[in-house]
Amino acid sequence: MFLFTEVNDGGDEKCSVQQFTRLVRNEGTMLAKNLEKVVSVFKDFVQRNIVTFQKQIKTIERLTKKIFWLTFAVTIAVLLSAVSAGLGFEIYKMFY
Repeated sequence: MFLFTEVNDGGDEKCSVQQFTRLVRNEGTMLAKNLEKVVSVFKDFVQRNIVTFQKQIKTIERLTKKIFWLTFAVTIAVLLSAVSAGLGFEIYKMFY
């Protein structure tokens, strides 16, 4: 039994079923290898982006803590200055 397959030059080439099966198997193997490479590259890409994203989250957490403590310190400073001004005003009223 023979199959006719088209070759690159546009002509027909006669090949046996075994040759055709071997050709299909080889092409399937090459396709599988290429697919493995694509999946591997995509996996590496995703892992690198996850690492970058985790670093960005840590940076955001550090900045959030710094902003919190800075806000807390400013709030305490404003309260202390208000208390100080209030005491100063009371002392001023006592003498005048």
